[in-house]
Amino acid sequence: MEPMKSIFKWVHLSDLHLRSLLESGFNSTELKEKLPPYLESHIQDADALIITGDYRFAPGKEENPQSVGDFIKRIAKSLKLEPTKIFMVPGNHDLDRSEVRSDVIRGLRSTYSAGHGTFSAERMERLQKDFLFFEELRKVVYGTADTVTSANPHFAVCLERCNLLLLNTALTAGMVDKGQVDDEHKLLLGSSHLSAVVHDIKNDNPTIAVGHHGLKFLEDNEYNTCSRFLNEAGIRLYLCGHEHKLWDSTFGDNGKEVTVGCLMQDVGSVEAGFSVGELMSDGSVLLRAHRWDMGKQNWYPHPPGDSQFSKLYPTSEKELSSHEHMPAIEAEKEIVQKEHPFSLKGYILLGGRGIDGIKYIWERNGRHVESLAFNRRLKDSQDLSVHHISAYTCSVSYGCRLSCNHQQCRFCETGTIPYSGDICAEDIALQNIFMAGYDSDCPSFPLVRGNEREFAFMGQGEPGLCYPAVRRAIQLTDLAMERIRQKVHRYIISTCGICDFIPILINDIESGLFKNKITIHFSLHAIGEDRTTLMPINAEHDYKRFIKECEKFYSVANEKIGVGILLFDRYRFANVPERDKPYTLTPKRLETILQALDKDIFRIDLCDVNRTSCGNQSALSNERATQLLELVKKKGFEAKLFSSFGDSEQSGCGMLSSSTDDIALPGNKTKSQFNKSIELLNEAIAVLDG
Repeated sequence: MEPMKSIFKWVHLSDLHLRSLLESGFNSTELKEKLPPYLESHIQDADALIITGDYRFAPGKEENPQSVGDFIKRIAKSLKLEPTKIFMVPGNHDLDRSEVRSDVIRGLRSTYSAGHGTFSAERMERLQKDFLFFEELRKVVYGTADTVTSANPHFAVCLERCNLLLLNTALTAGMVDKGQVDDEHKLLLGSSHLSAVVHDIKNDNPTIAVGHHGLKFLEDNEYNTCSRFLNEAGIRLYLCGHEHKLWDSTFGDNGKEVTVGCLMQDVGSVEAGFSVGELMSDGSVLLRAHRWDMGKQNWYPHPPGDSQFSKLYPTSEKELSSHEHMPAIEAEKEIVQKEHPFSLKGYILLGGRGIDGIKYIWERNGRHVESLAFNRRLKDSQDLSVHHISAYTCSVSYGCRLSCNHQQCRFCETGTIPYSGDICAEDIALQNIFMAGYDSDCPSFPLVRGNEREFAFMGQGEPGLCYPAVRRAIQLTDLAMERIRQKVHRYIISTCGICDFIPILINDIESGLFKNKITIHFSLHAIGEDRTTLMPINAEHDYKRFIKECEKFYSVANEKIGVGILLFDRYRFANVPERDKPYTLTPKRLETILQALDKDIFRIDLCDVNRTSCGNQSALSNERATQLLELVKKKGFEAKLFSSFGDSEQSGCGMLSSSTDDIALPGNKTKSQFNKSIELLNEAIAVLDG
């Protein structure tokens, strides 16, 4: 067998964000200055330098095209590459924003159809005029800027062994709406313009796509159309930047999207780095990551960021044909789920086709718990800031521990489930690892693949009473997420008001135990006698004491604490004989609750009430919910309306029982992910306990 050979090798940089020395800062200046000699000594035989946008630091625009171009040519020289081997696409910092541009984009969004996929010549010309900086930069680097035309913002370069598809993903970026840039899930490529470029490629060599933004930034219909087209065209690798991270995700059915870091690092929230890629003779792609070490002030290889995508591209017509005509018995070969004491029994889709998410049913020794993966961060949310976050809740016990002392919440179905023990940290972490891992390669909803992951400890039980297990579960989840290069947005510990674990949590945060952000959510719902009736735990764990502990926690975490308040409307309790009259969250009651809270420390979640056997309530009108929301905002609080997913499927936010009706058995994809999750968990345990 002929040994595998490299047929195309590239260095991928992104987000240079060049500024003057005074503006750049010491660390960002050092990493740029030390990059050329590092490349010269560590990277040999590169065929191309690929740069995916954001060359300047807009909107300040301190850098001029000449200084940026000189830096790029210096990088190329260190790699022994001529300017013709430099391939660049623009980013959103490389365009000039204006009211006129915003108006053009606004009009385009209102009329554009991904099925048609074209921009008018007038709009195309107007949008491309805003890339004057990029065109001037091209003149510095190449001596000319004649490749991009107003007819098509994208173009292809056919090299000896492969093709590069260079995309201007920033074409419709930079629209300012109400003072904020509005790009997330809004960008348009022009599907017909994309198709025209691809169909002009007249060879059978592998094609690598290059753009500034990840494909998830495209408008939903545009994403579906364009990712499917790239998949069908056999374009399996997409190189991009924008997010200042070193990671890979997926697009379409077979595609891999690789994001590299940036060339600035004034704070720890961004990752300064670059990658070296190789397309191999068997169609595989090898990626090697390099990062900047702020402590040692130098670059270094970063093996945890390395990836290998085996046979990403078919190498011959024969191999391509064999994939297309694989015998049905091979395609349907059954995957065996690994045996494990905490096993996955099945799942239930939430909403039509699982559009809201999936409820998973887990079992140990015949006892069931549930965990939930939400495809959307908030149901019916118009808040674009949360659309890039996938949220997960996991159970921490079998039943509710509060029921042992008859302290369970009187409106919560979970409290009726007999308590039969806490879940160990490893089983809590396994729920998180499985759900995030599945979504990182989700076959049904590709848009969630590149999302950040937010984990909430709530579901069945009271996380505040089993904090040691929750703490270890967070550590294990963090390690596993690093292994599969998933970005964690934060962890949320939800509690009815258990105070004792807060000082321990504060100490853990101050000691640097956790790698990612930790916050808490307080299920308050009422105060005074109303709360003691609704939540008997208040008699032993008074809300006033917990509020004081929250104030201490805020001083460390520096993030507002969510407070849950249920939108009761003429709610009748089936199990509270002392309350004969229905209970309503009136504006007066809500004002009294708000008086007990500091708007600078707490934010308010007004939550719909789920249906349970514990009681029933009148249908809450949108007008009434909005009225209460506006009241909260007038008092100066951040606030949102929250509706639990899967009300009819008996799941969501720990308020309902874990029904297993209509459970679907795990398929091959689910079993495969469960098996991978067990391996990831075991690796994390070995590292943590090592």
